Amino acid sequence: MVFIINEKIYDTEKMEQLSQCDIQCGREYNTGTGAFERKIGRVSLYVSKKGNYLLECGGEAIAISKKEAKRFLQKYDYEVYRRLFGELKEA
Repeated sequence: MVFIINEKIYDTEKMEQLSQCDIQCGREYNTGTGAFERKIGRVSLYVSKKGNYLLECGGEAIAISKKEAKRFLQKYDYEVYRRLFGELKEA
């Protein structure tokens, strides 16, 4: 998919997919109950050859910083974090 964000083109076909996991990626309105419910979706984290990061879920995407990408990986995919950035120090 191709996304244009902040005057940059993010093409997921040309980016490296670092991680993919099923997490809450929004809320949707349930007309039957009249309440908002968590929407679970497959979230993918990509990085471009120039070091730009992208989070994509359900055809929508946001550009994020390296710091935000590291936080995402620490929370949802520590193995990938460890491979890319090394072990965290033990408390």
